[in-house]
Amino acid sequence: MAKRKEPSKENENRVSQVVEVVEESDKSEALETIKEDAQEIEAVAEELGTQSAPPMEEEKEKQKEVVEELFQKEPPTIAPDFTENKRGSSRKFLVWAAIVISVALLVGGGLIAITGGSLSVPFVGEPTPTPTPASTPTPTPALNLNREELNIEVLNGGGTPGAASKMKAFLEEKGYTVTDVGNTEEYTYEQTEIYVKTEKQEYLALLEDDLKSDYNIGTTGATLSEDSSADAQVIVGKE
Repeated sequence: MAKRKEPSKENENRVSQVVEVVEESDKSEALETIKEDAQEIEAVAEELGTQSAPPMEEEKEKQKEVVEELFQKEPPTIAPDFTENKRGSSRKFLVWAAIVISVALLVGGGLIAITGGSLSVPFVGEPTPTPTPASTPTPTPALNLNREELNIEVLNGGGTPGAASKMKAFLEEKGYTVTDVGNTEEYTYEQTEIYVKTEKQEYLALLEDDLKSDYNIGTTGATLSEDSSADAQVIVGKE
């Protein structure tokens, strides 16, 4: 069996150099290929990006416009017109009212000046005057009456002891003639009352005028009965 011839060291170095040259050339070619592929991919990506970007932006703009239209408030149309009309009507009414009042004042002032300050308005009812109750005139005592000619009966109507006697003395001092003194059936008279006969009624005012300074005068009248023995009757109340 023949021995295998071992390669020499020089041959081994040559082979390794060839391999290294081949490997380095392959690597440079592969890198160039990769760079070219990467550039092509980048160009395609840029082209795709430029073509797809505008539609996306347009879509966003459309969506934004739709949202704004949905949330945009509609400006009022009828209410402002109504408000303006209402304000205008109010102003017109105020202006006309002021004109009417001014004309009425001018006409009224002219009429008052023409009529001398008195003006009767036909459409305004005149106030109905309130009737004043007629007061009964108090007859003035006659100065020429003779008190001695009047006969008076004095009665105690209040129950105060000595009231009738006191009245008798008072009347006699005034000049009257007292013919009788007595008491009423019941002591119910609060004030002094004076009554005379009809034919002596002119003495009624005189008696009242003489007594009112010292006594509280109540009922008076020319109603004394004609059957009475006296011309006048004075009933003394509770004094």
